[in-house]
Amino acid sequence: MIGLRGISKAYGPVTALDGLELDVREGEFFCLLGPSGAGKTTTLKTIAGLERPDSGTVLLDGED
Repeated sequence: MIGLRGISKAYGPVTALDGLELDVREGEFFCLLGPSGAGKTTTLKTIAGLERPDSGTVLLDGED
């Protein structure tokens, strides 16, 4: 399971993620859709651990 709780990330004056909440349960298929600049890549990089959120928690199998 992947859980995002209150994830926020800003790059200078640009807010890429603002309080993102997301749950993806084991076996589920999901995709992120949205226009350019919506935060899709930042979300995936945060889940992968390539970006550190400014606030919030990333949970993998219930662990931070």
